[in-house]
Amino acid sequence: MLFTSFIVYFDKGFKLNILFFIILIMTLLIPNPAFLVYGKTDLKDIDTEYSRIWIYPTYYENKEVKVFQTGNEYSSAMYLNNDELVFEYTKYYDLAEHFNTGFNKALMLGGAAYSYPKYYLNKYTNATIDVAEIDSRVTDIAKSEFRLKNNPRLRIFHEDGRIFLNKTKNKYDVIYGDAFRSKSVPYQLTTKDAVEKMYNVLNDNGVVVINIISSIEGDKGKFFRGEYKTYKNIFPQVYVFPVEGIKNGEEIQNIMLVALKSKDKPSFESTDSELNEYLAHLWKEEIPNDIPILTDDYSPVEYYTMGIR
Repeated sequence: MLFTSFIVYFDKGFKLNILFFIILIMTLLIPNPAFLVYGKTDLKDIDTEYSRIWIYPTYYENKEVKVFQTGNEYSSAMYLNNDELVFEYTKYYDLAEHFNTGFNKALMLGGAAYSYPKYYLNKYTNATIDVAEIDSRVTDIAKSEFRLKNNPRLRIFHEDGRIFLNKTKNKYDVIYGDAFRSKSVPYQLTTKDAVEKMYNVLNDNGVVVINIISSIEGDKGKFFRGEYKTYKNIFPQVYVFPVEGIKNGEEIQNIMLVALKSKDKPSFESTDSELNEYLAHLWKEEIPNDIPILTDDYSPVEYYTMGIR
């Protein structure tokens, strides 16, 4: 058996270790390998119509968490004793409140374990959020394993995000995007046609905040640069916030792309210390203009993301 490890870019340093990689291999070799995790039956292996999901407890920064994993990527996680956000990149979704103060209606494309929607409902007590999640089993798992509860301010639509955008009559103040995994980017949400739909369903001061796993520069940044150019073609203002840092443009990391419908120039300072910390990650260097706009007819995202798999 090959013993090795591989990296997940949802948060720097949060890696599948050798032991768990062995566990994943063993899921293919024995009927019920769950006892291998902490000596208990804590590993849950679930097949849905769209993906294979592993749920298991582990430690993150010396705190107990439960992980929702698809393939070799961490899709979501929660602390066992609270609903604070685990992954650093998810905290950057709060940038929406800086760029659109007083928003009260949001849409999230991709649910996973619903970590951010739960946090959103707790933080913004007068706001509503709709979630477009194609896999109904994911929602079931979030309810049974990740403390997702029914809430009158939360509406869930079990359909592809692009289909939802195509037919919705709703208007939103914020659109959050967390459907772009490094190994399974849904091209139909990346194209100019999809971005136009997002623009059209936003209110006048609306903002889009999406997470992209990529580098900014170099061969491993092709998908990001194509997506950046696509948003720039539709929105009057687009800003980039690399989560892990702004010193190395060729580092693969979580990159938050923020697109504003308004033409009014925003401030990049806040009286909120946490928001100020996120705003300090603004990428100020020129972004190479070497990748064409992504369209429904031409969106080679699998090719562009090969280098980060």
